[in-house]
Amino acid sequence: MALLDSLIGPIASIIDKIIPDKEARTRAKLKLIRLEGTQDMR
Repeated sequence: MALLDSLIGPIASIIDKIIPDKEARTRAKLKLIRLEGTQDMR
């Protein structure tokens, strides 16, 4: 899953820019990490 790993960082920085609420931003990043985990399990 190298492709997904290479996308996590840039997507996280986009989340930082478009979601002003710190708590919502954290939730979005956690969902992204969970998505990465489900892809690794496959």
